[in-house]
Amino acid sequence: MHLRIVIKVEEAANIYRTTKDKKNLQVDHETDQKDWTHPADTVDICDSNDSKGYTIHIYKNGSKNENGVGSGITIYTNDKRTHQIKYKLHNSCSNNQAEQLLYSKH
Repeated sequence: MHLRIVIKVEEAANIYRTTKDKKNLQVDHETDQKDWTHPADTVDICDSNDSKGYTIHIYKNGSKNENGVGSGITIYTNDKRTHQIKYKLHNSCSNNQAEQLLYSKH
């Protein structure tokens, strides 16, 4: 319980330091889901080494629908698919579990 209070106090102090000289600055606010930025539009994972001249793109996804639950990862090097791994999960798994599996395995 004590740690929880310390974290809340630190959070309040950080927000105050961020906003103390700015009028009407909203640090955290609700946004309609339709206005959320899609992660693919904001994150470009790219590893390039000038001496080798290569680019790597990594895509991960997990989903659940009427056909079942699954997740997978695909890696492209120089715009060519070099690795692809798929996991079929038990139907009792949630969409979040399918997504989280990728981060625990890779």
